[in-house]
Amino acid sequence: MRQTLILVLSLIFATPSWAAILYVDADCSNGISTYNETTQQCTGGTSTVYSSITNAQAFQSTGDTISLGDDTYEVGQLAIAATINLTSTASDKTKVTITPNTANTSGAFIRIVSETPGTSGDQTISHVTIDGRNDGDAGDYFTHGILVKNRDDVTIHD
Repeated sequence: MRQTLILVLSLIFATPSWAAILYVDADCSNGISTYNETTQQCTGGTSTVYSSITNAQAFQSTGDTISLGDDTYEVGQLAIAATINLTSTASDKTKVTITPNTANTSGAFIRIVSETPGTSGDQTISHVTIDGRNDGDAGDYFTHGILVKNRDDVTIHD
């Protein structure tokens, strides 16, 4: 009986850690909590939306997924923390492009890097087009595309 009571109390007071989907849509204002992820509209839903990848990263927690709405996202060097997933809301790489907004001749455009060798990334990057060269502005490019260093369990597809 005592063991059952301890188990029940442990379950009641346990703090579950739920992975969230952080929606990003450049057409929406940051922090709107009526985003409709199905229609990718800034109103009519119950999800919070962020106006940029950087804004979403400020609120990310272990296991979260950053889901990009249909658009082209210009970013500087993009560092993706372990256990953070990156995908497109439509699951269609032809609708989402990530491209640089600055030139960098010595680093990688996307950094998936950990300090300790063998760190588990437990992450996926999927359904996005990664274009390390922004043709809109001459000179906005990175000489290296994606750097995965000291991190295991990283899947990049579609």
